[in-house]
Parts: sequence; structure tokens; C-alpha cells
Amino acid sequence: SRPPAEPDGVSRESFARSVVVPRGAGLPALALYVSSLAYGALVAFLPLQLAATQGRAGVFFTVYAAAVLVARPLAGRWSDRLGRRTLILPGLGLGAAGTALVGLAPALVPLLAAAVLIGVGIGGASYPGLMALAVDRTSPRQRAATMGAYFTAYDLAIASGAALLGPVYAAHGFAATNLVAAMASTQETLFADFDPAGYAAMMAGATLDDPEVSVADQGLSAVRFDAFGWEFSLDASGMGFLALLLVAAIG
Repeated sequence: SRPPAEPDGVSRESFARSVVVPRGAGLPALALYVSSLAYGALVAFLPLQLAATQGRAGVFFTVYAAAVLVARPLAGRWSDRLGRRTLILPGLGLGAAGTALVGLAPALVPLLAAAVLIGVGIGGASYPGLMALAVDRTSPRQRAATMGAYFTAYDLAIASGAALLGPVYAAHGFAATNLVAAMASTQETLFADFDPAGYAAMMAGATLDDPEVSVADQGLSAVRFDAFGWEFSLDASGMGFLALLLVAAIG
């Protein structure tokens, strides 16, 4: 069979990169990955922490799901009206607060409050907000690749959360694990430090594929580097999380 034709005016190398991970989707996917690591760890460690309390882990995840179901439709509408950052930043903050609070389990009231905060903040507000931002920052021909990169970031976070935070759990316990995860989520708020000109350009329809619009003009600052012909970005939030993991591993 013949390979798919390349879009007009796009080189083979550029087309391959944009199909695998569209440039505009990279940082929103990274933010989703880091902010979802805590939930991946909770799925593994919370039932162990609550093993002596009958049914409380189930109560936590039920309340979390209810909070997501209530918050997500409202957050989507507010994101369209007020802008992505307006929902993403408070959502990440609420999620970080809930992640730290769940470290107080098995106390019932903090556990339920944490479920609501994480459900509203991460599942309800930042998750759809980051998805919309990823779509905003890529061209229509990259929609499928954008969604693929975004959902892959979430799946990887759920799969790797326990593995990455497991050493902290083994060495320092459940509360410390959630504190590290909360600090990582707080670091993620740095990624959305838009500059007014870049945000206006993005809202006007500019994407990272437009040659006249630079990365800085899109309102996202990051360390960019090339490896084996691929271009990568690492923003302050990603570097902060890597530093936290290093400190936890050494400690």
C-alpha cells in the first residue's frame, strides 16, 4: 500500500513529528501527566492505607466520581466563556490541596473533603481545560494526534504513579507520598503563565505550527532541546517535579 500523502508545504520530517506529538499539545499533556500521577498513586496506595476501615476506600472513589460528574459539564462551559487558564490554574490548585489532605486518611471528614477537591479540581476543571488548551494550540489536521498524545499522557500517569511515588511511600509513608504529589501538582501551575500578547495570538487562532508565531509568543516558557532529530520541551513544572523525585529518592 502507498504511504499517506504529506500535507502541502510540509516536509516529511516535520509531518512525522506533528503526527506523533503535535508541538502545541506537548505542555498541556505534560501538565496532565504530572497532575494525574497523584491519582495513579492513590489507586494503588489508598486501599492499603484504608485496609483496616471497612468500605472507606470505596466511599472515597464514589465521592470523587460524583464530584467529577457534577463539575465537568459546568467547567467546560466556564472554560469557553472565561478562558482556559481561568479554570486550569484553580483546578490544579484544588487538586494539590485535596492530594495533601488525603494524606490524613483514614479520618473520614478529611477523606471526603479530599475526594471533592480532587474530583472538582483535577477531574472536573483542569482535565477538560487542558484538553481544550491542547486543541486550541494545534491545527485542525492534528486533532486526532493531539487527542492521542493527551490521553496517552493520562494513561501513563495512572500506570506510572505508583511506580514513581512508591519509593517515597515505602520510605516515608502515605502522608509524605501525598505531600510530594501535591507539590508536583502545584509546580504545574507555572506552565500556564501566559503573556497577554501570546494569549491574544492564541485566541485569535494562531498555533505553534504557524511559522510567524514563536514559542514565547504562545505564552509558554520552556527549555527546548533536540535529541535524535526530535524536539522536546521541559517547562519549570516538569523540572520541579524531577527535582522533587530526586530529593525523595536521595532521602
